[in-house]
Amino acid sequence: MSPHVPSSDSIRTVALVGGTHGDELTGVALVRAFQQHPERMQRPGLDVTALIANEAAIAACRRGVDGDLNRSFAAAELADASLHSVEQRRAKAINAQLGPKGPDTATDLILDFHSAASDMGLNCNITGEDPFLFRLAALAIHRLAAEPDPLAVRCYQFPAPTGDAPYLPTIARHGMGVEVGPVMPGSLNAAIYFPTLCLAHTLLDLVAEYAAGRWPDAPLPLDVYTEIDTIPFPRDADGRLTAMVHPERTRRVYQPLQPGDPLFLDFHGRTIPYTGAPGLYPTFVNEPSYLAKDIALCLARHSQRMV
Repeated sequence: MSPHVPSSDSIRTVALVGGTHGDELTGVALVRAFQQHPERMQRPGLDVTALIANEAAIAACRRGVDGDLNRSFAAAELADASLHSVEQRRAKAINAQLGPKGPDTATDLILDFHSAASDMGLNCNITGEDPFLFRLAALAIHRLAAEPDPLAVRCYQFPAPTGDAPYLPTIARHGMGVEVGPVMPGSLNAAIYFPTLCLAHTLLDLVAEYAAGRWPDAPLPLDVYTEIDTIPFPRDADGRLTAMVHPERTRRVYQPLQPGDPLFLDFHGRTIPYTGAPGLYPTFVNEPSYLAKDIALCLARHSQRMV
């Protein structure tokens, strides 16, 4: 076992979650396929369940009905009996089924499947620092890269929140998001679905190998893209958009930005260049669900670590 992963850690109960956002149908289709054929998700030594998180949002083909389910799992919100929105009720039900959030949770690992309209490819998303998850991501990335028909997978890190994280996977002891794209909201893309399914099977295989004590000891190199900032849209004094993400940038997700590179294009055809620090990687570029948050794209710093 890798020296970076605590030897006392035990993984037995795993939940595969889709439909946390109702218009991200890749995870919905994947989880329903596992529910129809549960033998395909079971692994020796593991108890694996598959859960559709937000049926109401799926039926409406919306990210959420009253709010964002993936921002509804802070401990205080889960404990507040006065909160009754669709997503707040659903969060409490999921917490009762898979949790409760905290040291007594019934679930060791949650894999939460999401999709993006941005050309993100396949990503293992990790919030904060979790040695088990980084090792799991590294093993999956190396294994899939070595297949006869290789798949490229990246490790994307969200910084640890300063307080109690509100994300669905945090009700388990370990929680990883699987983010894939490009897939337009409310749609499916077979060219993304089947690689996502392959990644899901690989992650389950690796977790079963971990439970059986069969992970290799040697550390592996892992490229990590850590989100450090976001860039808002240009707006006028009344808050109206004055420019769009430059089409060259939408085609260059995960390619480093340099000062002077085209970033936005205004409605008169004038280019607005990037003026920030060099060598940062744009991600979630022109993501539709981020417009309401005034995020045109995110910026990540690349590093390599041994895990």
